[in-house]
Amino acid sequence: KNAEAPVNDIPTKKAAPPVKVPTHPVYTIQTSSLYTRRAAEKEWQARNAEHPQLIGALPHVVCPQTMKGYGVVYNLYVGAFSSHKEAKVLCEVLKEKDFDCFAHEVPINLSTCTFVP
Repeated sequence: KNAEAPVNDIPTKKAAPPVKVPTHPVYTIQTSSLYTRRAAEKEWQARNAEHPQLIGALPHVVCPQTMKGYGVVYNLYVGAFSSHKEAKVLCEVLKEKDFDCFAHEVPINLSTCTFVP
């Protein structure tokens, strides 16, 4: 006998919960401001190759910003931390390895590169 299971008895996978994207200022490390997106991405590749154990698992984003007197620059942000102290500790470790950076609170949604009012 070939009986089919009723539709409501078929196990279904639960949908994964939506990823929460910060929509408020976050703490991050800014490593550079360059004149092209391509240059900023190349900077990330070079830095990541130099320090994969420190930053390889961290997210990065390149965000354009118009700066008075400079025009559009592309900021390279690495990581999204829950506190300024956490970002600063990593930045200090990177500075000891000649990796210029600074930790700060950024009023930006890092997933869309949009500044949050």
